[in-house]
Order: sequence, then structure tokens, then C-alpha cells
Amino acid sequence: MKGKPRILIVDDDESIRKGLTLIFQKKDYETITAGAAAEALNQARSEQPDLVILDVMLPDMSGIEVCRRLRSNVQTAHLPILMLSGRGMVVDKVAGLKAGGDDYVPKPVDPTELVARVEALLLRAARTTPSPEAQMLAFVGAKGGVGATTVAVNFAVALIQQGKTVILVDMHPYLGCVCPMLGLDPPHGLMDLAQMETHSIRSRDIERRLASHFTGLRVLGSDQSPILEEHRELTPSHTQAILETLSTMADWVIFDLPAHLPPASLAVLGRCRFVALVTEADPVALRCAKGKLALLQQRGVTGDSVGVVIVNRSPSMTMTVSEVQDLLGAAIVGVMPPATEACLHALSLGVPLLLSHTLTTWRPRC
Repeated sequence: MKGKPRILIVDDDESIRKGLTLIFQKKDYETITAGAAAEALNQARSEQPDLVILDVMLPDMSGIEVCRRLRSNVQTAHLPILMLSGRGMVVDKVAGLKAGGDDYVPKPVDPTELVARVEALLLRAARTTPSPEAQMLAFVGAKGGVGATTVAVNFAVALIQQGKTVILVDMHPYLGCVCPMLGLDPPHGLMDLAQMETHSIRSRDIERRLASHFTGLRVLGSDQSPILEEHRELTPSHTQAILETLSTMADWVIFDLPAHLPPASLAVLGRCRFVALVTEADPVALRCAKGKLALLQQRGVTGDSVGVVIVNRSPSMTMTVSEVQDLLGAAIVGVMPPATEACLHALSLGVPLLLSHTLTTWRPRC
């Protein structure tokens, strides 16, 4: 954090905005204010504050939804958020924290306590900055069935072959394909962590849930035997806690994301330095890919932070690589050649395709 800490104060009551501004300026903080949700979202992206004090009751959108949107955008995903509300019931606090808030304070609040809470959040944010050695990369399909999991698995193994330590995370809550593809029977997986309190998730808790492949790859898999009535969603707050812990456990953390990008996957996008969109070169997949790139752009994933991997299942592509690149408006970072028989053989053995077939290499810019 350079210079004075900058706080974005969001409240539709002008007197409260002025009062909080005065309190924090006396403590040598810079402040910016917003009286509505749309203004707050714009200010958070353009002004890059160090912390947000967010009122839950706003005229154009609830503070809960503002919090979710901040968490799902790559530019604001790590921003400490203190939620301020006239509602002090436990259910209200739980809703705020589940949306991704770091703290929840009912009104009226003592100024000394508020300043102390802000200082604690800023200190925690400084201490939990991800290690620069931890690289996070996500693979997502333009639609289901294009081969995103296959590409993610083989890229992870390629990193292992370069001497890197790698954890591959299957972000499909249930019945993901990473472990079956590798012939692994994982212990309790990703959704098991959703039963824990976010503040109590430690590296040892994740280690106990990792399945180890003979290549050295470690996998945090999804539940392979779900009970329908117990289906749950991984919350953004749980996802953030898991990401913080994973960032200290390997050189690389690779994510296999569901094509529909639920809230937990959007939280992952906020931490990844590169997102690889996997598609085939047929008209349907390319149409879906164009839409998915637009969605990623809305979430702040643009430019050098995103690229396209083409999985070619037929001996000849109907479009050239340059034509696909022009159509999508995004860089093609790799092409996987036809290898139907090799894929089937690898699946029957429970080994990555890379160990039995030569793949075209690609280089994400991260």
C-alpha cells in the first residue's frame, strides 16, 4: 500500500458520508464517497481504494449485491469490505459475510471501534497478499464437452515435468471429471471444505483432502458420490479462504472451472493471472466462445490475461487459426491436434494424454 490508505465510503445518507469522511480524514486517511451502488462499483474500479465501507441499504441495489459484484471482478476481488447496516440480526450478518464481506458492523457504531476494525482489515490484507511465487491459472470451456478438463490435466502434468509443484483443483462441486480421468479415488474433496468456518481453513485441512497421482500432481477433486438433497454451493467467501491457503502450497495452482461459471468460479477468476478459454472450431462452440469472452471481459479478464486454446477433434479444421483469432478477437495460445485413439487409450489407463502422445505446446503470458 503506497501513501495514505484510501477508503471508499458508500452510503445513501449524505450526513453519514460526511461524518465518516471527517472521522477518517482526522486519522490521516484519504476518502472517496458514493451515494449509490452503480457509483460505488465505478469508483471501486477507477479509484482503486484500499478498503470499502459499504452500507447494506442502498437505493438502486442492495449492498449485498454490490459486495458480490466486487468479489466477482478481477480488479476488486481482493478489496477488504466492511459492511455497515442498521440491521444487526444474525441472519443479516451471515448474509453479508456469505456475500464476501470481511466484516459486518451494525449501526450506530462507535467511531473508535470503526477505525480499529478498518485498521485490522487493512493489516490483514497486507499480511495475506499472495506470494509472487504462487501462479494461478484457470481453464474454462466455451461450453460443456469441448475438452477443457483434458487440457487442464495435461497442462498441469507438463508443469510437473518441468520440476514445478502443482495442485489441480476441480471446481465442479459434484461429479467433476479430473479424478476419474486420472484414475484417482479422492478422499473428501472440495465441497467438504464448505462445511468448515472460513477463518479456520488451513493448509493441513486441504492437504488431507488432496489425492496424489503417480506423476507428482496433487488434485483437490469434486464429490463423486453426492446425495441429491445435500447439494450445496461453494460460497465466494469459502472460495476466497481456500484460494488464500492454496496460494502458499505449490508453485502453480490450476483450476478446472465449470462452463456456466457459478459464483465460486467467478471468485477464482479474480485471483488468476491467466484464464484459458477452451473451444472447438465449430460454429456452435465458437459462438459460445465469443459470448464467454464477453462475459470474462465484464469480469475484468481482458487483454494479456486471457487466451484461447483450440481443441481440434477432426483431421482438418474448417477454419484456420488466424480466422478463429480474428473472429474471437482474442489470442490463440495453443492448438490441441486430433488424437481420438490416444485419448481413449489414455483414459483407459488413467494417465494424462501427455504421457502417451505428443501435444502442441502453448505459452500463457503470465
